[in-house]
Amino acid sequence: MGWRPSARLRLGLTAVVGEAAGERAGRFEGTLTYYANPLARRIGLYGGGGLAVTVTEAAAIEYVTLFLGIEGNPLGRVGWFAEAGVSGGLRLALGLRVRPGRR
Repeated sequence: MGWRPSARLRLGLTAVVGEAAGERAGRFEGTLTYYANPLARRIGLYGGGGLAVTVTEAAAIEYVTLFLGIEGNPLGRVGWFAEAGVSGGLRLALGLRVRPGRR
């Protein structure tokens, strides 16, 4: 989930629940993203960082998160994204963003 307080910034929250090494686990992440060219029509560049925590039945481990990415159709209602970075290891993400309220 994300919120854009301005054209250049996005605050993001992510929560994932699952299993790690046979234990129940959750990962929670808060990020701040800066858009280099927020008015780009085809591909936009961005970078960001934040904090993440992975919680298992045995422990909680905190990480610093840093990433760079590209986003297709940054001004549109629907657009794809690809990013790479680090957060307790290699972080790769591909996905689709949907912005309610945009046409």
